[in-house]
Amino acid sequence: MPELPEVEIVCRALSTEVLNKIILNIEINISNNPEG
Repeated sequence: MPELPEVEIVCRALSTEVLNKIILNIEINISNNPEG
């Protein structure tokens, strides 16, 4: 497997972090909203 350029590694790490925060926020919103 070829090595990824540093920029791509950083971009992937950032996008993963952003996705995790979005998912976490959705889970918190669902747990705070019993009707949902």
